[in-house]
Amino acid sequence: MNEGRYTGTELPSQLIPQGTPYILWLASWYPTKTVPNNGDFIQRHAYAVSIYHQIVLVHTIHDPNSEKSVYFDITKRKNLIELIIYFPDPGPGNSIFDKIGYNIRYYEVTRKIINDLFRNYSYPTFVHLHVPMKMGIIALWIKKRWKIPFLVSEQSASYLREAPDHYFSRNWYFRNCVKQIFKNALAVTNVSENVGSGLQKVFSISRLFVVRNTVDEKSFYFKEKSFEKFQFIHVSTLSYQKNTEGLIKSFEIFADQRNDVELIMVGPVSANIRDIVNNSSVSSKITMTGEIPYEEVASRMQASNCFVLFSRYENFPCVIIEALCCGLPVITSNTGGAGEALDHTKGIVISSGDEAELVIAMSKIMAQYQSYNREKISQEARAEYNYSSIGMKFNEVYKTLQLLENK
Repeated sequence: MNEGRYTGTELPSQLIPQGTPYILWLASWYPTKTVPNNGDFIQRHAYAVSIYHQIVLVHTIHDPNSEKSVYFDITKRKNLIELIIYFPDPGPGNSIFDKIGYNIRYYEVTRKIINDLFRNYSYPTFVHLHVPMKMGIIALWIKKRWKIPFLVSEQSASYLREAPDHYFSRNWYFRNCVKQIFKNALAVTNVSENVGSGLQKVFSISRLFVVRNTVDEKSFYFKEKSFEKFQFIHVSTLSYQKNTEGLIKSFEIFADQRNDVELIMVGPVSANIRDIVNNSSVSSKITMTGEIPYEEVASRMQASNCFVLFSRYENFPCVIIEALCCGLPVITSNTGGAGEALDHTKGIVISSGDEAELVIAMSKIMAQYQSYNREKISQEARAEYNYSSIGMKFNEVYKTLQLLENK
């Protein structure tokens, strides 16, 4: 298969040249046409590692609008082949029987395609699993049937008890599956030290590596701007996790008697958030952009002065390092690994949920803004989090685990 895109019901005859060693990535989350932003950070990790290795990435998802049989959407970019499997299904319902039926169809479809992939081409050097559930069941099956080892990259913040659906509140089946996946993995990687160490304690993980999220440095970089007003920017899903309402309340207190500040909010705006903004005394100082393309996020950051993330729980947010790559000082709450990319030269870490502390932090950022070397912040972040650097970090993990010995 040449570079480009292919959609069909059969695997292409030349998906991978015979004899080409490759790493099979199993992604439980991944961007698709039905859920465009799901696991986009995993996709960027895939771009990074494909600089050094041939990757075949597999992700399975239902297509509620399809009435035909299973089909593929395959994209090939140099050393990265993204194989998205769509199966016709309305999706998991609310009843236990609906969920069981959905999972049976999900795993039947995925096993068949993995079988075809191995039979038509070759076996992978090893398997790299991203987020334990659901694809971890497939990784266990591959290990048992073909003795192919796997490692796990876990990016979820769901092991923090602040999350409404945290791991410890899930049903026995889910928790047991995750335990078995971690138990059988060669090693585990996480994007933050804080969440990683928590995983290590809960699951008695013997080998854990911290490999950070990555940023497209071609899009996110420092750009000199002149400003009429001081712009704070927030980029997120604007969900409960991000404590958007707390950010708005704090900004209202901070900005009520000022005419020199603005808050830019980037993300999907719910009716509740819109009402909170409209009922605020500073609504004229808040701009809600809605969802915008990835490249436009970079432009918005470059046109701002400070990034703010007031989350209730996090792992190691991509938006923080994207903001740093644009040279922005950052205010973030001290949850998960959110503050691990910062020191006093790059921003301020505050207590999660403390709205008064956030007001003080915004005032402090403005007062000492000239002390932040934005160009240096950008240079250091882009050197640390670019695709090549993070891809090499994964490569070092692979070598440490001797997973490349057959290459």
